[in-house]
Parts: sequence; structure tokens; C-alpha cells
Amino acid sequence: MIYRYSQLLFLLFLMMMWQDTPISAGFWEQAFTLVDATGIPLYLVGYGIDAFMFWQQ
Repeated sequence: MIYRYSQLLFLLFLMMMWQDTPISAGFWEQAFTLVDATGIPLYLVGYGIDAFMFWQQ
């Protein structure tokens, strides 16, 4: 049953992350907390995003 609505659920998830909602803010807060807890420097995250989005350079 969940497979039947998976595309709709994914679209709703993207809409919630795209808008400035408490859910989006909480998600990013947890993401930064996880990065900080693992000891990964934030500049490496930026380098990773730049390497992933190579077509924009």
C-alpha cells in the first residue's frame, strides 16, 4: 500500500523541505548536529557539494 503512494509522499517531502517550515529547519538542524558530532569540518561539506555539482563550475 505504501508503494502506491510513494511518489506522492516523496513530492510532499520535497515540498516540506523546500519551504521554510519548522520541519525543514529541524531537518537541517539535525543534519548540522550530525556533522558536528562526527567531527567532519563544514568546509569539507562545501567541497563535497562543489564536487557533486561539477557542471556549475
